Amino acid sequence: MNTAHYEKYPRYPLSIESLSFIQEQIKLIYNISDLYGTNYILRQPTSTREGVLIKDGEVLPIQIGSPAEFIVIKTKPNDVTADGQDFQEIETG
Repeated sequence: MNTAHYEKYPRYPLSIESLSFIQEQIKLIYNISDLYGTNYILRQPTSTREGVLIKDGEVLPIQIGSPAEFIVIKTKPNDVTADGQDFQEIETG
């Protein structure tokens, strides 16, 4: 799991404490997801509900109505500018 170090950016546009709390919650989910292995579909998507995929401990949504015969995961680093400050490759999507 990638871990952000918000303390390096004192002018980050959100509360550093809030972001750290969210990250700690994500780490808990990461540890729980590891109970059954590293790669599996936790919930199959239907025509009305998202599915949930566990990939190397990361919890990822599967779009509503997606075929579950195979799954392709693509990530792309993004640069974010907030409050006049550039954050390099701070999020993926």
